[in-house]
Amino acid sequence: MQTSLVNPLSATYSATSPFSPVQTDLSGGFDKVISDAMQRGASEDFVSRLFKNQERFAQLAEMASQQQPVNSKAFLKNLSYEDREVLREVHSLADYIDDSKVDQMSSEGANNLLRLPHTGLDSDNDGFTDIGIGKTFMFPNSNTPEEIADAWNKTTEGMSFKNKMMAEGHLMSSLIMANIETDKNGRFIARHEPGSPGYVNPFASADFSYQKWSTDWLRYLEDFKLQMSEDQYSRDKRFFENFLQNLKQARVV
Repeated sequence: MQTSLVNPLSATYSATSPFSPVQTDLSGGFDKVISDAMQRGASEDFVSRLFKNQERFAQLAEMASQQQPVNSKAFLKNLSYEDREVLREVHSLADYIDDSKVDQMSSEGANNLLRLPHTGLDSDNDGFTDIGIGKTFMFPNSNTPEEIADAWNKTTEGMSFKNKMMAEGHLMSSLIMANIETDKNGRFIARHEPGSPGYVNPFASADFSYQKWSTDWLRYLEDFKLQMSEDQYSRDKRFFENFLQNLKQARVV
């Protein structure tokens, strides 16, 4: 469906606006939302509703980008039932967006409801992207350096949706493990959640190395090769070797 409205992802906004375009190739149009839904195995009815919602979502995103000052929670509360349903369906949310849910949202979560799903901003740089009241992990995200995102996208090009999600899962598991606290004997003490005092995002560290991360995973695969299926070993080894090669070719750590 075509629309003559200004594309909310290509308009020029203030650099401090939560509606500034994502500065990596994550930026894209509504066609990616539909493509991702189809790859996930969404029903024809669901995909049809996405097409139906395309124009109104663009209108809402454009309206949100013009807020002065930005207050997306107030903006959401002023929307009709029908418009809230447009946002819910575009973001594949299970529950209706009522005022009580809006009250529970972070500013990041409210802002991202008014952006296309794959262009949400991780404004607090905790490694997760708030969408509504939920947190989602996606990689690359809005804070991923462009050269890292390029190497990742080159590595995952042509992969199935399932395998891409499994590749992202390796990063998510590293993020979770970085926040598991143990005692000197390795016994579990606590898991630190985003926003808690002990929480860290290792990917935000200035000395984090994606090459070292890939090498560590390759070493792990060799150490535990006999404890996993041959398919899993081969798939993961191929992925990490390719990602490492693409990182080296791009001369990034």
